[in-house]
Amino acid sequence: MVSDIYCAIVIKNSTNMSEKEQKRVDKKVAKFMKSVRGFLIEKSGCVRPEWECSLLLLETYLEEFLMFSIEIENLENIVTIGRNGEQPHALFGARDKSAIRIEGLLKSLGCTFKEATKMDIVEPMVEDSPLDAFIKNKIEKR
Repeated sequence: MVSDIYCAIVIKNSTNMSEKEQKRVDKKVAKFMKSVRGFLIEKSGCVRPEWECSLLLLETYLEEFLMFSIEIENLENIVTIGRNGEQPHALFGARDKSAIRIEGLLKSLGCTFKEATKMDIVEPMVEDSPLDAFIKNKIEKR
């Protein structure tokens, strides 16, 4: 199987991606990274120097993910013939690995909803169900 790093290098140097598509990817990455930095500044007051490496990795993996997605859209055939028969194109695996890495970095920075609720950044709205109200003795007992 072709490594995802090799796929990223091939895509970076390929002529299949037009300049317009590359600008679109750069614009999306810049917008997303601006919002992540804004979130971090809002919640902690600043972007700490030790987070810069994680932010750089996040930017790199996001750019890879978007480039893989564009390349997959442009594929003529999503199935390749390997020694074990038909297999999905290697770009699918590389894109999935990028997505997993992006999600891990977002979790570590507290940018997912689940992580934000764990860190008490977002308080989910909780409505008491009738059962909860009964258990908490909010309903009059007879």
